[in-house]
Amino acid sequence: MNRVRWLDAQWPSSIRVIGKKLIDMPFTEESMDGFTIERIRDDFIEGRYIEKYNYQEVISTPFGGEEVRDRIGYRTTDFTLFNSPPHIELRNYQRNLKELISRLLEACSFKLVVTPPTVNLIEWVPRCQDSCRLIGFTQTEPRGRKEPCNAALLC
Repeated sequence: MNRVRWLDAQWPSSIRVIGKKLIDMPFTEESMDGFTIERIRDDFIEGRYIEKYNYQEVISTPFGGEEVRDRIGYRTTDFTLFNSPPHIELRNYQRNLKELISRLLEACSFKLVVTPPTVNLIEWVPRCQDSCRLIGFTQTEPRGRKEPCNAALLC
């Protein structure tokens, strides 16, 4: 299953400059993490963030003993960085994005601001009515609440 996540970002410099910095942070056999950049254009960067991790595998033998084996694993996150929203698209990402975001911060000299995207469904309704012949709109939480509310669009 492909998982996709979007994040908003305020880039401190152009996408090309950030791409060049990411190229200078490559994943190699000796490094524990790094980037593999596939494409840099004026308005986007495509690449992968690779993280190497070590763990021990404990195997039970048929004779009642245990063998411990050192293993190496790799986590990969495909990404696209855009000039415009969504600024960051992550595909097949890991649960913990802390290392990836930290490395992006490092590439941007710690001047990067990353936030979850905001979606205002109420603003979308008039646009959807024109384009998809909206039949109904149901709000499942009371209006006037400051917390996010759940809603359903019925086309």
